[in-house]
Amino acid sequence: MPTPDPHAPASTLEEPLPSPSSTALSALAPGLPEAEDFVPHTPEPPAPTTFFRRCLHLVGLDRAIGFTLLARGWSSIAGLVTLRLIAKHLSLDEQGYYYTFGSLVALQIVFELGFSSVILQLASHEAALLTIAPNGATTGDPIAH
Repeated sequence: MPTPDPHAPASTLEEPLPSPSSTALSALAPGLPEAEDFVPHTPEPPAPTTFFRRCLHLVGLDRAIGFTLLARGWSSIAGLVTLRLIAKHLSLDEQGYYYTFGSLVALQIVFELGFSSVILQLASHEAALLTIAPNGATTGDPIAH
């Protein structure tokens, strides 16, 4: 037998074992099904136990969707309560200020939409052309800085 090369991959050091024939296996264990007949069993998730859980399972609601629905419902209820409190406790002038500043904040969100990602993309492309010198100065392409 030749000496195996220690630097050779492990798969070439040993010869693969021959696969046993199905007749040899059936002779060893006569009650077992043949290999061709064997289908692996994948267990199904456990069935919901209560009527409510069965209904949710049939509709397709899981925990994540349930929490999302709860958050949306809470936002709707909190918005209605806030609207009621504003109408009851703020004067017309104070309500005007409240809604004006609320509109400005909403407008700011619309104006900022995508601007931060544009700045990030531009800065990363320009930073690829720059290096920081040992003295801390930025060096590189003059157009990039």
